[in-house]
Amino acid sequence: MNRTKIIVGWLFALFSIFVTFAVTSVILVFANVVQDKLFYVIATTVLLIIGGIIMFLAALYLNERRQIKEIIKENDYNLHRKTTFYSYNFFTHVLSGIRIKNRKGYMVAFNAVKSSGSTTYAMKKAADFNGFLSDYIVETFLGSSQKKATIRDAYYCFYRGNFIFYLICDEQKLNTFINELEDEAYRISIEKDFRLYIQPSFGIFEHHEDVDDQVYDMVNKAVAAREVAEKNYESTIFFSDEMLTDTTSDDADEISAALANNEFVVYYQPKFNLTSKTFISSEALIRWNSPTRGLLSPMRFINTAENGGLIHKIDMFVFEQVCKDLDETRRKGRRLIPVSINFSLYEFYSPNFVDDLINTIEKYNINPTLLEIEIVEGTTGANLFLSISILKKIKEYGLRILMDDFGVGFSNFNNLKILPIDVIKIDKSFIDNIEEDVKSREIAKFMIEFSKEIGLEVVAEGADSQKQVDILKKFKCDTIQGFYYSKPLPRQEFEKFIANNPFEKKENLR
Repeated sequence: MNRTKIIVGWLFALFSIFVTFAVTSVILVFANVVQDKLFYVIATTVLLIIGGIIMFLAALYLNERRQIKEIIKENDYNLHRKTTFYSYNFFTHVLSGIRIKNRKGYMVAFNAVKSSGSTTYAMKKAADFNGFLSDYIVETFLGSSQKKATIRDAYYCFYRGNFIFYLICDEQKLNTFINELEDEAYRISIEKDFRLYIQPSFGIFEHHEDVDDQVYDMVNKAVAAREVAEKNYESTIFFSDEMLTDTTSDDADEISAALANNEFVVYYQPKFNLTSKTFISSEALIRWNSPTRGLLSPMRFINTAENGGLIHKIDMFVFEQVCKDLDETRRKGRRLIPVSINFSLYEFYSPNFVDDLINTIEKYNINPTLLEIEIVEGTTGANLFLSISILKKIKEYGLRILMDDFGVGFSNFNNLKILPIDVIKIDKSFIDNIEEDVKSREIAKFMIEFSKEIGLEVVAEGADSQKQVDILKKFKCDTIQGFYYSKPLPRQEFEKFIANNPFEKKENLR
């Protein structure tokens, strides 16, 4: 019980005593007049009961008004709305008071604004955006004069940057609700011109009929799942127990120590152009040369680096190492070919991203045409304005832009027309089966033809056999990157390969 409740309680107690004495005195006077003791007893009892009821109702009213003021104040801060949008305390109170044990339901945590900074401006814009979402949520659950409520058996609140829902429904209705809320987030972002990184992410905890889950526990598990979805750039993830196992801190410390000890190295994988019949570029790929665990691929540590806030150091390590290697190769008078570097989605929305690239390029006096930036389509999210602006700045400085892993996840053919990119890289999953699978072959062919039709160069990733290369050549694919030509190589081996490789000689002899 807080201090306000104690004070209010004592005031009502004193007021009740005062009223009781006052009423009793009046009745005693009146009873002496009428000389009716039974009337005195009954009247006193009735008045005391009425007084008690009045005091109880007044206490409830004042307590409710206090709670409403607190909710309005909280919503004004979180949602920029002076509304009674449900608070977490109200949400847990209501759920604890209903019978959910014998009814299947889903606890859902949702957020659409990607965490990209903690500036006052960013926080204000995020609150404005969430305010519009809260209006939509109220209409969805309660209805309005213009719209009937589409979901009734549901509860919601806003809690620590997340919208929390408890939905008593089947999985089909759950999916419909998620899709509609995701669409609304994108609509608000576009129509209201919010210049935020919009990435809707849902974490879901499934409550079963025969389990007595505590409300706060379900909320924490849904939030944990949502955080995993955001970090992995996925829309929806169901909770699993391993999500509560936190090894990020120790792993991040190990990665930080590895950076300090120069344990990371850059490998290069060449790309072969089918028209010029030469290697025209390469891709820089990071490896962790751990003294205890051996050579580790990025899949073993990139997610941990992102979660531990180390991705900027890793990205810029790769970029600077590439610039160093290009500078040294130039000084030795050896053959130079452009290098493409991958950047994390977190990095792409850093306010200093472009400046950091330019400063590093100028530090080593590298010709910008020797550098390419690889992004995945998820980088653009719903925030096309910001994406186009950043990509244009990079292109204006002379770097080329490649869209990596095209064909999976967020792929949208319309983005190929509006984003200022130069090259698309068809994902390996479409190349793996083109020898025997007709659908894979036709999809790869369509993507190549479509991209070339709108003036984009096409790189096919993961070609590992002569037959795959022959099929891609028939489809008029521009460039191929894969084990057929070369696996990723350390820098020294890569330079030797480029200087004296069998493929350029073989092609030139034909």
